[in-house]
Amino acid sequence: MDDKIEDRYGREMRRRYEDLYVEVISGRMHARIEYRRRLFNRIREICNGMGVTMGLCMEFEAVNGQYRGLNREFMFRRAGAWKLRDYKRWSMMVGGLHRWLR
Repeated sequence: MDDKIEDRYGREMRRRYEDLYVEVISGRMHARIEYRRRLFNRIREICNGMGVTMGLCMEFEAVNGQYRGLNREFMFRRAGAWKLRDYKRWSMMVGGLHRWLR
């Protein structure tokens, strides 16, 4: 991790990032799969409750050196197009999601 995190947010935050971002997929750091699954499950619950479509794009997990897409596991389908008010309501709900994940 870059020292800029520690300089800006402190040693404890840097340690938290280092503990969370441990998986390398295609040369990039990703959060632990357990954390990402918890996050995607929570988002799916919110989508189901709001009656909106959900799908993941470009989310993978490494299994025995192979990559497996997570969209099929977490997608939810429901008919109907979104309107601007749906996006506004959704953004307000997701804004509080970080508090739930702690």
